[in-house]
Amino acid sequence: MRLLMVEGRCNICGERVRNAREKLQISQEQLAAKIQLNGHSLTQKTISRIEMGLRVVPDYEIHCRKIRI
Repeated sequence: MRLLMVEGRCNICGERVRNAREKLQISQEQLAAKIQLNGHSLTQKTISRIEMGLRVVPDYEIHCRKIRI
């Protein structure tokens, strides 16, 4: 499978994740903890890689946005 990159990034949602997290004034670690409490195994490092556009974000993980964080 070929990895599609847009402007050198592996995802287009990383900036939105960072903006939402900063708006809530929480750290990457706090965001990861909240996501983990909802049954998803994302770590602080994973959140960082998503925000930097270094990690692919599958559609089932985007469902996390519906979680009240």
